[in-house]
Amino acid sequence: MTHGGTFSTDIERLTAYSQSVSAFLIHNSYFFCIFAPMFLFNFFRKRHKKTAQRPLTDEAYNDLRAEIRKEVDRILEKINKNGYDSLKASERDFLNKNKDRI
Repeated sequence: MTHGGTFSTDIERLTAYSQSVSAFLIHNSYFFCIFAPMFLFNFFRKRHKKTAQRPLTDEAYNDLRAEIRKEVDRILEKINKNGYDSLKASERDFLNKNKDRI
């Protein structure tokens, strides 16, 4: 096929292309039924702007670490006295979240 084809070959190519596209859409309609709603939901959902957090000063950072350390020590003392099963779900989450900060 050359690019300088006649008008009839262009129409034939367009017709063949449109037939192949429609065949694809008919054959893969389940794909569009499943993924089109997800695409539209993600496309039109509200996006929240991320605001930059101001970095903590050294003093504030050290105070935060001291508070976390006190809470971890309290939870570890509770584990030592009553066992791990005595912890509430929030205490377990706190330990898992802050285990790397200690």
